[in-house]
Amino acid sequence: MRIGMEIHLLQGVGAEQKKVFTTTVEGISDYRAQPDSATDRAAKNRAIREAGQEMAEQVAAFLRLPAGKAE
Repeated sequence: MRIGMEIHLLQGVGAEQKKVFTTTVEGISDYRAQPDSATDRAAKNRAIREAGQEMAEQVAAFLRLPAGKAE
């Protein structure tokens, strides 16, 4: 399971906004199809939660970076 998000840092107001920084974060988790639909749904939900947690940790680490240190 792979989910992703783009983050855009904008500067300015309204039509004057310009993009000053863009990054992408991605969360990946293993998922194996299950023969039972209820078990399969639970496995998919777990994989989505794990991938989302990984992505959230990346975003949190990005937001803690000191100014000028973004990659």
